[in-house]
Amino acid sequence: MTGESKILIENIKHFRKLLTEGVSDRVLVDAINEHKYLYIYYEGDDTIETGYRTIRPFVLGTDKRSGNLVLRAWQDKGRSDSLRPDAPRIPRFNHEKTVENGKVKPGWRLFIVDNITSAYPTGVKFIDKQGKVQIPPLYNEHDKDMSGIVAAVSANPEKEIQTQYTGATAQPKVPRYEKFKNANIKNRKLTKADVMALYDVATRVMKKSPSRFFVAIDDQDNYYIQDKNVKGKFPQNAIVGDLDVLYNKFVREKTSINPQSEKIIKQELDTLAKNTAQKQLEKDQNPPAVKENETFPAQRKTFFKI
Repeated sequence: MTGESKILIENIKHFRKLLTEGVSDRVLVDAINEHKYLYIYYEGDDTIETGYRTIRPFVLGTDKRSGNLVLRAWQDKGRSDSLRPDAPRIPRFNHEKTVENGKVKPGWRLFIVDNITSAYPTGVKFIDKQGKVQIPPLYNEHDKDMSGIVAAVSANPEKEIQTQYTGATAQPKVPRYEKFKNANIKNRKLTKADVMALYDVATRVMKKSPSRFFVAIDDQDNYYIQDKNVKGKFPQNAIVGDLDVLYNKFVREKTSINPQSEKIIKQELDTLAKNTAQKQLEKDQNPPAVKENETFPAQRKTFFKI
């Protein structure tokens, strides 16, 4: 490979990074503090299985070895290099993999934040019915691989519940609609932020029209988007409304200009128009003086009578 080719490839990689949407630290810190599941899109020059992952974010800080901003998280679903038969690296700890319902899944992961190109809250929190945080085994909020920790889930025994490492033992599967039977017992109110987050999941993660989904709430006050084809299987108390209708109500209507703002804008436009008209009138009433010996183009005449 020639030197020019190497430079071109490096410039393309750099340009791709500039085009990447990137993720704000505030999104990650909020998810850690509020115990929110996240959909993240992860990619990088050394990552084979690029794509979406469903994670529980726990610690945000600086990697001691590389100096990169990194996120320690438990990956519940999604793609993973270490689960490939030709894995590019060997997992250092047995808790980097877990088994659920007989299927091997990822476990603890350390993500480079610069390689997380997008992150969206799923609408679900990793807490139980009593409000305790569901923390996987071997968690340490004072992560030994990090320095300068920005945010971390507190490992307070009174506020968290340690889930057991299952190894090769399958966990019992909870019926899909069971958690919706006693939905919204706390009467949680839907907010604009909730709707926007679910809308992003539908359009950016699932890449489908929001008109295909409705919003449901479970017995832990978590919001979900569900396909309208299964709407009849949900109890009425769990159905919040159609996603596109909720988006129009909470986002489009509430972000429109209010009457007071419209009045101010109209006043500004009227003032601008009045000032422009006044300047034009002054210009017409006071034409520029004709300089001495100034010549003008000859008047054009026609030989034909009109």
